[in-house]
Amino acid sequence: MNYETVEPYKATLDTGSTPYSQLSDEDFYVEKMKFAKKDEKGTVVYNKHITIKDIPLEAYNYVVNGKPALEWAIETMNNAAYPLELFLRVITVSLETMKIVKALPKLDI
Repeated sequence: MNYETVEPYKATLDTGSTPYSQLSDEDFYVEKMKFAKKDEKGTVVYNKHITIKDIPLEAYNYVVNGKPALEWAIETMNNAAYPLELFLRVITVSLETMKIVKALPKLDI
């Protein structure tokens, strides 16, 4: 699947008045991501410094172990920005996987 090496999805990152390139490691720390509004999955509040916008809803159709892969992307690996980068990569993987699934012929049982 190579999800850690795919190109991160080009979602809109709202970082307020601080440009993304000037965020510190502490600005990437996340305790719990949440949806901006209860039933609006197109915008995720990553933390108090970063909001991810324009997430295609189709990306949530890729489910791993009973929930969307995007909702599994909350682990840091010696890189403060890792969860954000992983989340953006999982959007790409989810969309590409759903393209493949939709292209499969209908199964007649």
